[in-house]
Amino acid sequence: MKSIAFALAIGILVDVFVIRMVVVPAALALLGESAWWLPKWLRWLPELDVEGTALTGTVEVERPRVTVDA
Repeated sequence: MKSIAFALAIGILVDVFVIRMVVVPAALALLGESAWWLPKWLRWLPELDVEGTALTGTVEVERPRVTVDA
């Protein structure tokens, strides 16, 4: 029983430190924009608006930086 628990703990540690911290970010970097592509058969999912831009109808743009001399 202890050997099974130890193997499971090692597997979880490998998953956390190797797969989730190295492999997944590397795969997302290699895939680029295609990693966030939604297939046509999933278009029935609701469109989430986390930033709330659909409520205002405007998209926030980056403002120019202003320097102030002291």
